[in-house]
Amino acid sequence: MDRRVKRTITSIEKGFIQLLKTYSLEEITIQQIADEADIIRATFYKYYLDKYDLLSHLEDKEIERMKANIDYDKLANQQINEVSDLNKMINSVPNSIIKIVLNNIELYEVLFNLKRQSKLEEKLSDTITQNLLTVLNNQTTINHIPFRYFHSYVSGAIITTLKYWVLDSERIPEDEIMQHLYTLMRTGPLEQLVIELSKKS
Repeated sequence: MDRRVKRTITSIEKGFIQLLKTYSLEEITIQQIADEADIIRATFYKYYLDKYDLLSHLEDKEIERMKANIDYDKLANQQINEVSDLNKMINSVPNSIIKIVLNNIELYEVLFNLKRQSKLEEKLSDTITQNLLTVLNNQTTINHIPFRYFHSYVSGAIITTLKYWVLDSERIPEDEIMQHLYTLMRTGPLEQLVIELSKKS
């Protein structure tokens, strides 16, 4: 990509993100985006159809970053001989996602704060599906649980927790959220409750 084009696109994206901190998506106009990016409206339309197209491009770019940081060939060919092998796989994908989120935390704050559900959440769910299917070699059930239910539970828990963490005014450190996600994915919430209740007995 030409450097000048890249700078223009970056200015548009940054301007749009800044506006989303103050205005709802529906309130934002193309003229506002152009003014924020210090361009004319015609320049905006050279790259995007409208503000919804711009939003979709931002979401797609983040998903592509996540996919680029996940080694699907390694996941597919990983030999699971011991529990420790599976633990590493369970831990690697959420960690990669969290690092990418932190790298562009401002964007995730506005996307997760939209009044309507960001399509980023759907795209994240699709990415998790791909990860699981790769690891499981396209199995249709997991311990007799249909894959669609298994995926719904796992992706829902990860995305909801990630969203809460991003929007938390007292956000815990990166290493802590990674550890908590890993613990919950490895043992589940029920075992955590049993552990906690056993302390009181």
